[in-house]
Amino acid sequence: MSSVIKSIDELGRIVVPKEIRKELLIRKDDKLEIRCIDDKIEITKVIGNDKLKELLSSYMEIFKNNLGIDLEAVLKDEQVKVTSNLENKSIENALLNNEMSYFEDKGYKGVVPIYISSVCEGVLLSKSQNDVNYLKVLRDILVSTLEI
Repeated sequence: MSSVIKSIDELGRIVVPKEIRKELLIRKDDKLEIRCIDDKIEITKVIGNDKLKELLSSYMEIFKNNLGIDLEAVLKDEQVKVTSNLENKSIENALLNNEMSYFEDKGYKGVVPIYISSVCEGVLLSKSQNDVNYLKVLRDILVSTLEI
């Protein structure tokens, strides 16, 4: 990961250097989340959940209709398929802190996180360990589609 020192201008702005934009695939009109964590500023590229949700829902339907595999998924800030034993706040914390054991503790044997540009955007879930390879294939399709 690149590191650059930049000055803040009189309006409080900084420029994200071209090398970092290229490395993280940040383009014009992309959204960045800026958070204060302890004494640090964290800037994260925001992946449009609408696009991810649309792709994910389509693929999940294909997996169910063609393979008979019923997958579940949870995205940061929203659930694609609501599951009765998961609480929104706990999901948010688990994704933020990369604690996949939360989902395993809820009975999911297949747990595959979705990382896009090094950020955990969600998790694919299955009650069956046999579905893990399908989850990984789906994750890889989503990531390659969204990082282009």
